[in-house]
Amino acid sequence: MSHALVTRYSSEPRRDGSEHALVLLHGYGSHELDLLSLESMLPEDLLLVSLRAPVQEGPGFAWFPLAFQESGELGFRREDVLSAAEGIERHLADELRPEDFASVSVLGFSQGMALASVLAQRRRVPWAAVVGLSGFWVPADEDADDDAPAGPAPLFWGRGLEDPVIPQRLVEETAAALDGRPHSVVKAYEGLPHAISPEEMRDVSAFLSAAPAR
Repeated sequence: MSHALVTRYSSEPRRDGSEHALVLLHGYGSHELDLLSLESMLPEDLLLVSLRAPVQEGPGFAWFPLAFQESGELGFRREDVLSAAEGIERHLADELRPEDFASVSVLGFSQGMALASVLAQRRRVPWAAVVGLSGFWVPADEDADDDAPAGPAPLFWGRGLEDPVIPQRLVEETAAALDGRPHSVVKAYEGLPHAISPEEMRDVSAFLSAAPAR
């Protein structure tokens, strides 16, 4: 069952052009409150804008369908990812209005990283920075805008070396997509499973604080 996207803010937005907003995209089967728990580990001046995915998945929600195969391969349709990204872009245009903020960045975890990667390529929102954690890269469609005058937004990709969820094929494809991409930071963490660690969040916080638009 699909629902409209839900938005939860860490505080009431001022919408006066002075705030730096960070859009949060949760993982498969989770919800909009999950990533808000990272607030204490992020720069203090960020307004967190957490979205709930539209598709009911067990007790939580999903951005697009996934197929978990016996081989360990993770299956999905690229068309579903692109459609979900379009839904996020429409929602943000109505709900967030990026022009009301000093900058807008995005952080996606797991399935949310797949969406963040497409949003980063399409640039329909002027992202100041993009963070992807424990996820994978999905190529955008033919109107991707990495050649915009401002160039691609700085991107951080963090993953755990003990992650049992993301197949090695997707790790390799993500690494290849980011190889040579300007302003990309790639970090791998020893002993980290499909999760987020304090060490990783320290790196993310430093990355966001150094974003050019900040």
